[in-house]
Amino acid sequence: MTSVQTNRKLVGLLSGTWPPYMVFTSEKYSPFFDTVYVGDFGQCNLLDYAGLYIPFLSNLDALAEHRQKIAAYLEHGGTVIIEGNGDSRIFPDAVWTPAPIDQDWWLTDKMNYPSTIENPQHPVFKNLSLPEANWHHHGIYTAIPDTAEVLQRGRKGEIVTWVDEKKLRGKVFATTQDCVVEMGVNQITHLDKYLDALVHWVTGVMPQGKYAPPQATLAV
Repeated sequence: MTSVQTNRKLVGLLSGTWPPYMVFTSEKYSPFFDTVYVGDFGQCNLLDYAGLYIPFLSNLDALAEHRQKIAAYLEHGGTVIIEGNGDSRIFPDAVWTPAPIDQDWWLTDKMNYPSTIENPQHPVFKNLSLPEANWHHHGIYTAIPDTAEVLQRGRKGEIVTWVDEKKLRGKVFATTQDCVVEMGVNQITHLDKYLDALVHWVTGVMPQGKYAPPQATLAV
């Protein structure tokens, strides 16, 4: 079977919203991402990449048309990260469900974090503190693959983040948090370490420095 021939970059999926573009093309993260618009996804050779990053606000209807391509990529050893809304058309064994978004928790009780860290030894979380791994999340998962591990739960035990490293040769990391979008709108400014950990987990290289939005876009 053909394996991923990676250049140690990820595909950063774009769907016409500007926050992911801001992050993927920034000075800090552009060495780790090649941006691909969802309309051009069919022409993208995923086997050239270490991972596929699907940020919150992606056009999942358009992406679902390429579900077989994504499945084949995972079978060949690729890694897929999906944030925010999940989609059972793309990941048939997972069910994402809408839920109220608690965006004001830090105003009412700073220590009542929305999510846990269930496995602090997982490579993505082993160097993250609880505050660094927490902000609001968009919905929950009510079902995940039998081979998956829950990495974060909500206050009532709901599944917020999970990873599957066993079902196929590749890996799936799914979270209802929205790191890239929040960084792109420059609203939550402590998320560098979270995205750094994800990039390092996929590529083996740790990004350095502090994220800043591309200056040319700030004047628009």
